[in-house]
Amino acid sequence: MNQPLLLPSLLVYTEAQDYIPNEHQEYAEALTNPIKHVSLLDQRERQLAALMEDNGERVLEQPKEGERDRKGDAALGKIPSPLHPVPAPIDDISDLISSPGTGQKEDLIATVLANLQAQSTEELKQQKSYLKLLKKQCKELKELRKKHLKKVWALSKEQRSRCNQLRSDTQRRRSQMEKHLKRSMKKNEPAEPVQRQLTALEMELQKQTVQLREWQMQELLKLRQQQHTLEREKKHTHLREAFQKIKETSQECQTAQLKKLKEICEREKKELQKILDRKRQNSIIEAKSRDRDKAESYVCVCVCVCVCVCVCVHVSVARYTETSELFQY
Repeated sequence: MNQPLLLPSLLVYTEAQDYIPNEHQEYAEALTNPIKHVSLLDQRERQLAALMEDNGERVLEQPKEGERDRKGDAALGKIPSPLHPVPAPIDDISDLISSPGTGQKEDLIATVLANLQAQSTEELKQQKSYLKLLKKQCKELKELRKKHLKKVWALSKEQRSRCNQLRSDTQRRRSQMEKHLKRSMKKNEPAEPVQRQLTALEMELQKQTVQLREWQMQELLKLRQQQHTLEREKKHTHLREAFQKIKETSQECQTAQLKKLKEICEREKKELQKILDRKRQNSIIEAKSRDRDKAESYVCVCVCVCVCVCVCVHVSVARYTETSELFQY
């Protein structure tokens, strides 16, 4: 106690180390060697893209044994353990889902997704109920015009009868005046009064003829105005009926299309689920056949699940869009 220490006893070897948990080991390696981390990420994207492809679309070259061992070691170094999964960044997940399998996903949706469009107005006008209504309306217009022609014919007949009656009355009065003129000439009486009566009779005949024609024109004009009013009201009624019929037909077609769309959507979901399950099984078998480790199989299953969810979401969005368009129509 209380003894002076020598200089060699003060120089003690001290070693300090940082403790890093297993779940943060990848972050530490990325910070110490970022170039290696970026290269490993690129390699993982290429491997996942290869897993996404079908067996018949791309034939992969078999690597050498040394390269396979090195790739396996690198994959073990970068793939997290299933017991302690490392949460990947959101950007990496979005790139993983969108970039490698976008074309394949779109092709898969195109093969399963059926195209169902809303019927246009021209197609609705070709329905039997609408054509039957148009035929009925055309028949009503023909009947209305036929009644108008009958009225015009009756008016012309009445005008001719009046003209004949006027001519017969004028002819009878003229014959009487001529007889009176002959008797006056035999008796040497002046013929000027009789001549004035004949002239007045001719003028009266012309005046009555003009009045008769004016009456006929006025009656024809009234008939034509009445016919025009009736046709206009009838056409307006027909337009309202046609619009109502088109509306009812479109509602019926929309109901039928929505029912059909629901059935097609259910069938497409089942078919899509079968295809994706088959692709998932093929990907797992392919990963196992290439002597991949369990972690890579786990990643393969995760990728297949993500693709399945994305495809189902795309199908649901497409069907929702079609349903919205049908309701808007």
